[in-house]
Amino acid sequence: MNDGGDAAVEAVCDALADEDCRAILRALDEPLTAAEVASACDLPQTSTYRKLTKLTDAGLVAERTEVRTDGHHTTRFVRDAASVVVAFDDGQSFGFSVEVVREDEPPDRRLEQLWTRISEEL
Repeated sequence: MNDGGDAAVEAVCDALADEDCRAILRALDEPLTAAEVASACDLPQTSTYRKLTKLTDAGLVAERTEVRTDGHHTTRFVRDAASVVVAFDDGQSFGFSVEVVREDEPPDRRLEQLWTRISEEL
């Protein structure tokens, strides 16, 4: 997400400002069900679902459905970001942009993004 508008920037910043959301991001080193997240983070299940929704809406967490042959499918949550980059703009009105770097982005793509940001600064 490169800026992506005020709502997208606000969603990411709001999620990262939430202590419980940060705890969930730390816990998601591996795919977990909501119940496993609640247990790992010592949160009530209802709060866990609310926080997972906030993180999903911000693009920091993704839902994965594990299809099982017995018909009881399981939803697991995964961290969907390797990092978040906040850049301050020096334009006419002071602002900033937020970029969520996906874990599945290859290193050459991340390097390309870095060089693009550097060249914009020059």
